[in-house]
Amino acid sequence: MRIIYQHLFYNAYMDGKNSKNYSDSPFFYASGIVTWCLLSNIEIIICILKKLGYISNTIFKIDTRLSVGIYAVIVYVVVYCYYRMGNRYKKILHYYDNKYSLCKNKIAYIYVVLLYLICSTASTLATIVFVNEYWK
Repeated sequence: MRIIYQHLFYNAYMDGKNSKNYSDSPFFYASGIVTWCLLSNIEIIICILKKLGYISNTIFKIDTRLSVGIYAVIVYVVVYCYYRMGNRYKKILHYYDNKYSLCKNKIAYIYVVLLYLICSTASTLATIVFVNEYWK
């Protein structure tokens, strides 16, 4: 699972680097994209575990939008520190730069990032619909 997030981080970083909007801070942009996908995957796991009865509803109960924002900021800071610690992001960039330097046909970075975001959001929504049985 870590390799997926590293690949997403690389593509988001390079997209942010090429973009005029995020050219000054591609690291913040990449951390935000990885955080979004990580929060989607955490939500899927929580929904499935709640449905199976392994965790109660009171453990991960979020009442207000403020608490959702606080959780999101905490996860963002954890992701940011994870990639900054020991210059891990430089190692990831170096690895994927070397790996993709041999490729002639490259997919635009924005398409990879959008694919990750769409898949994460769609899988989260599908899990919520099926777990809560909204079709009944």
